[in-house]
Amino acid sequence: MITSRANTDYRIVVDIKAPPGRVFAVLRAVERWPEWTSTMTSVQRTDNRPFVVGSRVRVRQPKLLPAIWQVTELDEPRKFTWVTRSPGVAVTGEHLVEADGTGSRVKLSLNFSGFLGPLVSRFYCSLSGILLSRRKGSASAAKAESLALLYLSLRRRIATVSEAAIA
Repeated sequence: MITSRANTDYRIVVDIKAPPGRVFAVLRAVERWPEWTSTMTSVQRTDNRPFVVGSRVRVRQPKLLPAIWQVTELDEPRKFTWVTRSPGVAVTGEHLVEADGTGSRVKLSLNFSGFLGPLVSRFYCSLSGILLSRRKGSASAAKAESLALLYLSLRRRIATVSEAAIA
């Protein structure tokens, strides 16, 4: 399910048939994201310490300038949040994994804040494939194709990790 509020908040929820610990381990290994998703061209840690609050990561995405994301919250093995800032805008990404029956429910959210937040949100979303649309019966909703692609890729990566762990 993909939702949007005020065109500056985007969230996608995906169910994955793997234990939460395994899902979180894949999400937490941010430097490996380009191996399984085309939404990232490179992800480089800028320090050699464990992935903790304060860790900084340089992310390169197609058609976008590189961004430095800093981890602001880490609740292992459940959630991490990071933020990137530019003049007039901050983008916060939250990655949450919850147990759901025999698998996991993954929630990714992006929030664009600051006085340029709405403008940057539209620009970013048009470049990354997040297309705003109106649905019959609802005020406004986001069709976040790039986020959906990220999570479909995550499902494939989890399946690969799961098969390797079983073998």
